[in-house]
Amino acid sequence: MASRGEYKAAFWSEADSIMSFPADTKRDVQKHEAEARRRIIRMKDKLRMGISNLWRQRFAEIKKENDDLEKALKEEFESAMREVRAVGADIIERLEK
Repeated sequence: MASRGEYKAAFWSEADSIMSFPADTKRDVQKHEAEARRRIIRMKDKLRMGISNLWRQRFAEIKKENDDLEKALKEEFESAMREVRAVGADIIERLEK
């Protein structure tokens, strides 16, 4: 996962790539600023998609682990209950003799 510094570097890289162009007029500067903002927004959207994909991936892993644990718990619970019934039936059988 990216750090705050890596985000800053990605945004500045996008902005710097356009802001370093020569500008002779106020209008040139404004056009460069507008393009830099568009590039930063596109980068933010790209990074956000990466975060979302990572979240979905990790959620899927956690969900699978949870499902496996729940299944194991259920199976062992049922096994323990069968064992208790079997032992109880055996004890009752011996008492009746």
